[in-house]
Amino acid sequence: MAGRRTGGREGKTHAFIPESFDGHNLNVDRWLHQFNVISDLNNWDDSTQMKFLIESLKGEALDVYTGLSPEAKGDCQAVKDALAEAFRSDIEHRQPHGPKVIVFANSMGKGYYLKGKIEGIPVRFLVDSGAQVSVVHPDLWEQATDGDLDTLRPFENVVKVANGGEMKILGIWDTTVTLGKLEMEAEFLVANASTEEAIIGTDVLQDHGAILDFKHRTCTLRGKKFRLLPVGGSLEDEFDLELIEEISEN
Repeated sequence: MAGRRTGGREGKTHAFIPESFDGHNLNVDRWLHQFNVISDLNNWDDSTQMKFLIESLKGEALDVYTGLSPEAKGDCQAVKDALAEAFRSDIEHRQPHGPKVIVFANSMGKGYYLKGKIEGIPVRFLVDSGAQVSVVHPDLWEQATDGDLDTLRPFENVVKVANGGEMKILGIWDTTVTLGKLEMEAEFLVANASTEEAIIGTDVLQDHGAILDFKHRTCTLRGKKFRLLPVGGSLEDEFDLELIEEISEN
């Protein structure tokens, strides 16, 4: 495990504890990513984050912290930068840096839903052709994985939202989406980007050759056609969606 989780899910209170780091037991960038994910999940403020950061350091990693100036010791980002500098390999140091910036221009309450499942959990997916990336809410990820941080991969780029701010991303989650009898692999960013539990963006749509027909309110994926439910649709639409997950071509 990348970290351990304590306590239950009652009240939606997260209690994730970072794994110790001695400079060699994990790749430093991987460990820093996991630490940042845990900090976000626990909603730590700067002082709490610093407390757990110091407590997580062992061996040579603790020596790096001990050797910092008093000013740097009080700066959480400075400590992280020092750890990265100390334990990155020469190859990693030579690799070009500079994340790709992706604009997340979601439909803001407009669009269509697909009814399906993730890891057996019923989900209404917002199909958003204006979003370049697909996103799931952290609550859905936690429900499906029991908060297993090993299910997340680091996300190395930057996603900008409509107001110019940066989306806070916990990581990339590779999972299986089920629509009717169709199962397909999909990659989602885990982020509290909207009130939607899951958004299917152009990345997943293109990967699976989706054809959206908004006139007839259907979505064709890998040769199978599915009913689309408009956001804010009527009870009759909801009833139809329950009955018609996959539309026969015959």
